[in-house]
Amino acid sequence: MVFQLVINQLTLLAGKEAGQGVRRYVMANLERVELAGTTRRELQFWLSGSQPHLESSIPLPSMQLMVNLAYVSLCEYCGPVKADFILNEAVRDVAQLSEASGFDPSRLL
Repeated sequence: MVFQLVINQLTLLAGKEAGQGVRRYVMANLERVELAGTTRRELQFWLSGSQPHLESSIPLPSMQLMVNLAYVSLCEYCGPVKADFILNEAVRDVAQLSEASGFDPSRLL
């Protein structure tokens, strides 16, 4: 899923401490995202690192909100200029992958 790849790349580019903080922030704010209960729990497991990937289908508006939450958190860790760079770099990196051929990752923004 392209959403997973973008979040993974964003947190990787942010560095270990900021990346973990971004995941914790998104996880702490999942109640703001419209999701089925089982999908929410699966996301919590994935964001915490307890599950390697997501199986559930997530609606585009929910994925967009979670990417936005990740960006807001990233701004807190490294400032808006660096956060913009990291987010754009993550989207560009994922867009080059074969897994993204059917879904443009920029749709998550």
